[in-house]
Amino acid sequence: MAGALSMRRVYVATTPLDAYLLRDLLSHAGIEAQVFNEFARGALGDIPLDAAQPQLWVDDEDQQRAESLVREFSARRAVAGTLSCPHCGEENPDSFELCWKCGGGL
Repeated sequence: MAGALSMRRVYVATTPLDAYLLRDLLSHAGIEAQVFNEFARGALGDIPLDAAQPQLWVDDEDQQRAESLVREFSARRAVAGTLSCPHCGEENPDSFELCWKCGGGL
């Protein structure tokens, strides 16, 4: 199949929430990402741990940019603290890019 893109795994999440937060971050950067294995936790014990965790995959052409954003995301997640949303005033973890309540940029 000429012109077909292949995909690369760029992130293995500990929870589906983490996978979807990062997918949305990538989406805001113009990178389409797919979440796979979001419902595979029930198979733990029958399949390896990394195969049962949610995974984020992107097209080959987006891999480098996506991996850079994943590193930034992971680094921010390691820092504790909160930010007040400038739009609605809601407190958010400072690792969030968007307010969990109103969706505004932080």
